[in-house]
Amino acid sequence: MYIVLGAGGNVGSRVIETLRPAGEKIFALVHSEQKASAVDGGNVEAVVLDVLDSAALRAVFQRGRRAFLLNPPAHPGTDTNAEELKTARSIATALTDSGLEKLVVQSTYGARQGDGVGDLSVLYEFERLAEASGIPAAVNRAAYYYTNLDMLLEPARKGMITTAFPEDFILPMGFSRRSR
Repeated sequence: MYIVLGAGGNVGSRVIETLRPAGEKIFALVHSEQKASAVDGGNVEAVVLDVLDSAALRAVFQRGRRAFLLNPPAHPGTDTNAEELKTARSIATALTDSGLEKLVVQSTYGARQGDGVGDLSVLYEFERLAEASGIPAAVNRAAYYYTNLDMLLEPARKGMITTAFPEDFILPMGFSRRSR
């Protein structure tokens, strides 16, 4: 039984697409009924919940064996660091006594401690909290996620994608770190 947090987003939905053909039951955690209807069906059961509800999240975790975790982005009109730290801590609290066997944690290439580094320090803390759960974890620190290229779909159909990268730029695609 797999659990995918953020299953209705760009990354989470790709995880669902990859796992679905295996036929094993998947709990797809989403934050709205609209997102749920997009992923529910077959061996995928959508579960709508608020990740700030650690007890509800733990109850779902207790139904699975392995979980893909990402820390959902906060609304940009808020103090995103503070809000995302709240969700990271809630997710970590839900891991306690969850019985999960393995975690895959989505992070980012530059995750590190520090003040004024924004999401990098939040994701570093998310990694640290997940690893502190004692559940074996693989931390995926991808260098680049393609979620921010959606707005370029129309220009791509016309044969051109404009980016801030120079033409000869080589983009490292990250690394994973495993605990235990």
